[in-house]
Amino acid sequence: MFVHLFCTVWVVVNLWDGVAAAGGPRHIVFIVADDLGWNDVGLHNPDMITPNIDRLAREGVILNQSYVQPLCSPSRSAFMSGYYPFKTGLQHLVILNNQHVCLPLNITILPQKLKELGYATHIVGKWHIGFCSWNCTPTYRGFDSFFGYYNAQEDYYTHTTAGFLDYRNNTSPERTENGTYSTLRFTDVAIDIIQRHDKNQPLFLYLPFQAVHAPIEVPPQYEALYPNVKTEDRRKFCESDRDGFNLWPSLSTGSPSPRTEVVYNYDSHLFPTEGHAAIRVGDYKLIDGYPGLYNGWYKPEQVTSDLNLTNIKDWATKYQLFNLKDDPTEHNDLSTSHPDIVKQLAARLAWYEKQAVPPNYPLLPDPESNPELYGNVWSPGWC
Repeated sequence: MFVHLFCTVWVVVNLWDGVAAAGGPRHIVFIVADDLGWNDVGLHNPDMITPNIDRLAREGVILNQSYVQPLCSPSRSAFMSGYYPFKTGLQHLVILNNQHVCLPLNITILPQKLKELGYATHIVGKWHIGFCSWNCTPTYRGFDSFFGYYNAQEDYYTHTTAGFLDYRNNTSPERTENGTYSTLRFTDVAIDIIQRHDKNQPLFLYLPFQAVHAPIEVPPQYEALYPNVKTEDRRKFCESDRDGFNLWPSLSTGSPSPRTEVVYNYDSHLFPTEGHAAIRVGDYKLIDGYPGLYNGWYKPEQVTSDLNLTNIKDWATKYQLFNLKDDPTEHNDLSTSHPDIVKQLAARLAWYEKQAVPPNYPLLPDPESNPELYGNVWSPGWC
């Protein structure tokens, strides 16, 4: 199985009646929770206190057979473009602060398409699909407004990463909110956008929260909700509450999805990507190569430093096969007992791999990215 370590995301699409009552397009709020795992919500784990998420799930549609990329930039690029990351050069780790990389500008992304349909478009939260050029940034790629940050792993209170500010109100650095907890601030901004919005125009609000991505920081009153959780990081973690297919008929009626296969690809051969790929066809999922940093399941309170790391070299030519209908948590490897299925899925994965573009991952930092050149703020304008 893939252990989604860095940027597993949990997505909620919330639709409410507004202009829809008059037969027009619906308002859309697209919420992303960063690094939130399957076992980290109350609907799966009664030890978790997540009433708002549980309510959205209870009153909506749960997609319990869906996958995302295990890292921030590839996932977000897929959300915005509809393309697999191996078709945009982002099938690697994450876009680093000092890399002259962004989601290719020749791709029309989601907010741009929605603006063509008359939507107002806003983003509040984390971007992380490139910022080296202004043309890579949200308000140049279809969003009417942006409040948030470009990179990753920034402090929840100081809004700095690697020692420099990364916090924006549209295109301007926001320097006045040192000490303001980002989750609460992003919520306030989102609510304000909704309240001020003219309901006669359809609204698209993209709300990719910082939580629960590292560094794990939370106000003390929320940490106190879990006195029985002994591991400090886990206790803090607990508090943070174009693919060519039209899936709306399936979502709105509960009918089977038209999608019959899903590809997960981190180019299998090129460093510095993680050296693995996977494909699901029907009930079967094939993993080709490196299964992730930790090849197995571990309990929430286990400290990852106590776990054995997986060596990429040990998995260079190995396959794992799982029947997700009978084994949805991927515990029973069937690759030895079903070599015919392995061969079939491996051939299909190889067909997709021929379509992959090279990963765009410069190994050396661009010296022009230095925030000291821009008033000690991570800023566009150097690529």
